[in-house]
Amino acid sequence: MRHWPPGQQIHNGKYIIEAILGGGGFGVTYRAQNPKEGKVVAIKTLNANVQGKPNFQELQTKFINEALSLARCSHPHVVQVYEVFPEMAGNIELWCMVMELIDGTNLAEYLEDNGILSEAKALPIIQQVGSALSFVHQQKFTHLDIKPQNVMLRKRGFEAVLIDFGLARQVTAPGKLRTNSNSGTECYAPIELLEKRAELGAYTDVYSLAATLYVMLTGELPFPSQFRKQNIPLTPPKQFNSEISDRVNAAIMKGMELEPQKRPQSVQEWLDLLIPKPVAAETRRVISAVGMDYINLQNLLAAKKWQEADEETARVMLKVAGREEEGWLDIEDIDNFPCEDLRTIDQLWVEYSNGRFGFSVQKRIYQSLGGTREYDIEVWKAFCDKVGWRNKMDYINLRNLLAAKKWREADEETARVMLKVAGREEEEWLDIESIEKFPCEDLRTVDQLWVKYSNGRFGFSVQKRIYQSLGGTREYEIDVWKAFCDKVGWRNKNKGWLYYNDLTFSETAVQAHLPRLFWDGWVGYGFGQDARQISSLTSRLVDCNI
Repeated sequence: MRHWPPGQQIHNGKYIIEAILGGGGFGVTYRAQNPKEGKVVAIKTLNANVQGKPNFQELQTKFINEALSLARCSHPHVVQVYEVFPEMAGNIELWCMVMELIDGTNLAEYLEDNGILSEAKALPIIQQVGSALSFVHQQKFTHLDIKPQNVMLRKRGFEAVLIDFGLARQVTAPGKLRTNSNSGTECYAPIELLEKRAELGAYTDVYSLAATLYVMLTGELPFPSQFRKQNIPLTPPKQFNSEISDRVNAAIMKGMELEPQKRPQSVQEWLDLLIPKPVAAETRRVISAVGMDYINLQNLLAAKKWQEADEETARVMLKVAGREEEGWLDIEDIDNFPCEDLRTIDQLWVEYSNGRFGFSVQKRIYQSLGGTREYDIEVWKAFCDKVGWRNKMDYINLRNLLAAKKWREADEETARVMLKVAGREEEEWLDIESIEKFPCEDLRTVDQLWVKYSNGRFGFSVQKRIYQSLGGTREYEIDVWKAFCDKVGWRNKNKGWLYYNDLTFSETAVQAHLPRLFWDGWVGYGFGQDARQISSLTSRLVDCNI
């Protein structure tokens, strides 16, 4: 396959390709329409060049791991991943990563159109990207391709969003990352990224982020690091732009030290060199329309005691609204909350979190997802995913077990993750209600992994097709249930209902034999409940277009 043309429908018609947005040595990104939801998205896949390589499957496995990992990175300044799914492209199964399409321009284009930036305009952008990188590093990933082309600026609010994690690699040991296989853009790449078999770390992204600021303030590309190794010194940015402060000039030079050990070892350490600390709490003026004292909140935020500050925020807001006895704010209270107090609370959070937390930060994210005053459950779910109020399950272990053909362990892992997603770990089984409300994104991910690694033999969608072919519907029908169990090997004419240990955990099992979630030692135990569960699961798969 080359590339999908405009009008190409993928994922059972859920998405329609509109155009190619761009690409690189690894992937290609499309603009696509989701007609049902009325949403435009970006879809990334491996490009035609990679599809033709002998190690395509190995590269695609890495792509899947990175997509699933990026889907866990819920941060206001990291591009949001909606779902990951496989699509047949000719005779190739091509995995796709669906992401938010950011309404804006990339930093490189903005600089080309508007020229260099002042420190006042550049530093907030760098701070936002730095915040995103710190979060990514905490997830034990590094970006490895920081440059203006990979920083998007939203039209609304001029917020920075980090994109294109195509070069990302997982940590394999504390402070060490897997060998890099692509040098990125040489003017932004540190020496360890360009050298063969280099050990990479957070300090690698520090160099590239400092180089990005260098370009933002000067309009000049810094000397590539391999030339600097030949004793060609880096020209201080202040020589190109005399308005750059000594502090910023020194921070850029420190961040771009040639040898990794001489640089700040974390992004936050470098940001502390670059940006002065917030004004001390005791000198900060706070305003209240009702005489509320915010000093305690201020001190807690200054001390980075986030939980205590969150509790103090609730306390003072309830007191301002006169709702201390009720212990919660209703819609009228929120509508009438004094603007001066709301602004003070928000500004304190924004200031002491370096722009990471605050009501105004939440507002921008909510609005960017299409949120309005009217309640929309899908927007609310997307918002909760984005700000980390809803758990995104880690499916890496399930993928690895399936890839290793460890079918029983994968079946048990499937049960574990689904119980965790549904909040039914204590009960240890899924009831009808939890199946009917099971998140489509998670159900689709679990099914796709089973289908992929069993070559279409196992998976919920495979079970659904068989169940429906036998006349199965949402309504419980004992004869259909028995026929289904016979068909998928959960019942034996001689042995009757099988114990879980008697199931066949191998590729020799009949089609749709796995996964087998609804069991209690003996597969036939409580078979009426089992039948209702499989009926509900089938209906949920239909609802989720799986």
